[in-house]
Amino acid sequence: MTRTYFEPLKRRTSDAYAQAYSRFYSDMLSIGAHIFNDEFEQSFPLEVDFVPMMHPTEEGRIFVAEKSTFNSLADFLRTEFFRGLALGNAPRQCHNCGRYFLLTAGYNTCYCNNIVPGELERTCRKAGAHRKETWEKRTALRPGRSMTGPTTV
Repeated sequence: MTRTYFEPLKRRTSDAYAQAYSRFYSDMLSIGAHIFNDEFEQSFPLEVDFVPMMHPTEEGRIFVAEKSTFNSLADFLRTEFFRGLALGNAPRQCHNCGRYFLLTAGYNTCYCNNIVPGELERTCRKAGAHRKETWEKRTALRPGRSMTGPTTV
């Protein structure tokens, strides 16, 4: 889902993720009905309790916390994935090393902050920025091109 529906997005916001998920959901409803002769569902059992808890940093302060109980790890992960989307956060695969990282709301970076495989210091983000800068210089120096785009005769 992330590669097909989220990767092409120009903006990384909760609204953009909602639109992409809507397309995914619609496609899955159609595919489920035609291929599997079954209905596509995104629901699962979840038990929610509200419990009083002591505040972790403010001594003597009590607050009401939500306690969720899931039947499986997959249900928990799916819930957290969609909660993240609602806040504008989504996993993204690094275009350099292929590992997944959390892309936070508003940022549209293609590279993680992990060390580049086989190197000791440089991060994928730094390597990606260098690669982009090199590509832009090469593109700008090609004959028949200006800094603003192709030259027309």
